[in-house]
Amino acid sequence: MGVEFVTDFTAIRSGRGHKVQGRDRSELAYYNPLQPGLAIWGIIWTAIFILVNGYKVFFKWSTTDFLTAYINIPIFFALWIGWTIYMRQPFWKPHEMDFVTVRRVGTNASL
Repeated sequence: MGVEFVTDFTAIRSGRGHKVQGRDRSELAYYNPLQPGLAIWGIIWTAIFILVNGYKVFFKWSTTDFLTAYINIPIFFALWIGWTIYMRQPFWKPHEMDFVTVRRVGTNASL
């Protein structure tokens, strides 16, 4: 479920970047007039599904079942933060996002 979260988070952040820079999102190849509402809706439902994934463990406590159901949350954030630190990628502010230059994934060098 981490993929859905990252996709929705990216849609919200890029939409904010387009808005701050005064760019028209309707010119994008994959434009949806319901964004960013759908991305927010997706993040909310992804969070709900992740949190209720192992609800049964709270009725009859089992540490192994709890870890099995919820260990993915800290692992996901540890991998995301670790990758960001390892690759030394900045968390761009909306006015710093580059929507013009095509860049290689994982580098700051232009093609």
